[in-house]
Amino acid sequence: MKKGIYIRSLIDYCDNEIEKTDVDIIVVGNYGCARASPSFEQCISTSKKLQKKKRLLHYISPKLSEAAFENEFKKVLSLLNDNISVSINDWGLVYRLKPYIKMEHNLYIGRLLTTSFANLVWDEVFLRNESEQAKQYLWQNNMNDKNKIDLLNNYSIKGIEVDAVNKIENSCRRIREMGLQIIGYTKDTLLSVSRSCPIKRYFGEHDANCKTLCCNKYIIKPTGQKSRNIYPEMYLQGNVLYQVRENDDLYDFYTLVVNENYTKNRKESI
Repeated sequence: MKKGIYIRSLIDYCDNEIEKTDVDIIVVGNYGCARASPSFEQCISTSKKLQKKKRLLHYISPKLSEAAFENEFKKVLSLLNDNISVSINDWGLVYRLKPYIKMEHNLYIGRLLTTSFANLVWDEVFLRNESEQAKQYLWQNNMNDKNKIDLLNNYSIKGIEVDAVNKIENSCRRIREMGLQIIGYTKDTLLSVSRSCPIKRYFGEHDANCKTLCCNKYIIKPTGQKSRNIYPEMYLQGNVLYQVRENDDLYDFYTLVVNENYTKNRKESI
């Protein structure tokens, strides 16, 4: 089992804290915004530096708008051809890539597309009146289906990303047994991505300046103590919403464990 660290910006990789981290793979990218994602040139340059340290780069491709689609397709295909592994978070991009995917490409399905009821903020509340059998069914990862696995194999997909929540263990074991690799994220759960960036709207930034806003985590604090008692701690990074959670036990079926969601700058509350 390999170890990795997730960073949103390649600028953060220059920080000594990451340089000294004992990991095999640097996972970089933005789940929600192509504008805030590293360029092809940045990825290639960083990959070459990492190889000298016997490390690898893994790129996260975001959920895409129509305007960003073609450029992201070209970038992802070029990265795959340069032996850099990639996680895709847009089914349209997966379909677009299909004629070009080769067996030697390391292509994965990202966390936005592989989900479970266990990832929801109030899953226990929603399922409190359900039988244990129904809960186990709803908690399984949505890729735990032979027809889906066969489709991914037909696309030469190597594996999937998941949030390492213990309720999905059984379904992930079955997915692993059917031949897919599993990348587990053990720090914070990815909840959702919005098409319009709430942080950019909050600060009134123009597109040219908005990338700098993604460097911070913005803690969401509801008004009123009652609401604060109900809501778990959540934060925004750009248009991506996370729940603060130390995810669960590590299991032997993970091929890569990503154990940080690293942000160089400080947290702010909104």
